Amino acid sequence: RTGAARSQHNRGMAVDIQEPTWTNKKLFEVAQWALKNLPVDQIIYEHGRYNCWLHLSFDRTKDKQRGQPLTMYRNKFEPGLKRYYT
Repeated sequence: RTGAARSQHNRGMAVDIQEPTWTNKKLFEVAQWALKNLPVDQIIYEHGRYNCWLHLSFDRTKDKQRGQPLTMYRNKFEPGLKRYYT
């Protein structure tokens, strides 16, 4: 994925997940599960124009991950995981 030079994607430490057979509700459930069960640095539930995707990152340069949940809605980041689309 292209992006800012500091992006965790560009350094092989992040992935975006979008599964065409999953509803936004299912993706949100996966986000909640990942936050509880995986050592994530950041987890971002991102809202696009019509659908959502999930950003997961793991910072291999840190001994401890932040475990930071965020939601992106209308190009703004909010703390926590929130679902705006059904």
